[in-house]
Amino acid sequence: TNLTIRGLRIKSHRNGNAHNAIINGLSGYQIGGSGAHKTDAAVPYVLSIEYCELIECTNGMLIGPNWNGVVNMTSCVVTDCSAGDQSHGIYISEVQEHNVVGCLFRTTSNAIAQSNAGHLLKSRAEYLNVKACMFDPRIGGSARCIDYSSGGHLDVRGCVMFKPDTPSFSTSNMFIA
Repeated sequence: TNLTIRGLRIKSHRNGNAHNAIINGLSGYQIGGSGAHKTDAAVPYVLSIEYCELIECTNGMLIGPNWNGVVNMTSCVVTDCSAGDQSHGIYISEVQEHNVVGCLFRTTSNAIAQSNAGHLLKSRAEYLNVKACMFDPRIGGSARCIDYSSGGHLDVRGCVMFKPDTPSFSTSNMFIA
């Protein structure tokens, strides 16, 4: 099953740590299992997000687990998508593959600080491929540009990553962890 979302510009309203993600779901997309484990018989899907702009969402995208899922992001802009320490610009749970190409992740003076746990891009995909992207948390801040906490196969090429300018973010936070 394939789903493509193309050309949307969505400005949301952040609501504390409530998950008002604009693109939310697909964890319930399964047959004979929850999709949360590699052995579950979840329905394979490909979700493609292209040429979209997500602004001021608690989580710009929040995709639940499905080990047969593939999520592609191409030429998207994610701005100020945070609402505290447990929210992220993009959060992709356990999927087979997550490809991010030519995207801009940024925070501005309008961002809500997320110094301890919020990340511009968080993915638990088995394969995470990030190419030709820019990560710019210099003004609003972020705990890290990319959080890949479940391990797996990570390929980052041709990206530009900035550290936040404020001391509360820049001394201990890493680009990728």
